[in-house]
Amino acid sequence: MARHLVLEIICGTCQRDGDPNPPRLVRFERTADGRVEVKPFTVKGQKVIPYPHQRPDGGVTWQLVCPRGHDRPAKHERVLAALDAFPPEKDSIRIPL
Repeated sequence: MARHLVLEIICGTCQRDGDPNPPRLVRFERTADGRVEVKPFTVKGQKVIPYPHQRPDGGVTWQLVCPRGHDRPAKHERVLAALDAFPPEKDSIRIPL
């Protein structure tokens, strides 16, 4: 049976600096039919929608922006690998980047 999965990427720099609630950088969802979508969210009333960047090698990189200035690129391949690696007992997970 196909599952609906939610992957939230949080700021790893803020987490390492001791922030008990590091900011979310992006929220990806894999729907039950296998599509991967980026879900917008709000930070201090502002809608945040990360956008993809086409790399010269043909791949996609997501430019993730931390409100504290810790910008992080994330390759789409890495996002797919994280979604593929979900433990069977979990439908959502947060990972630092």
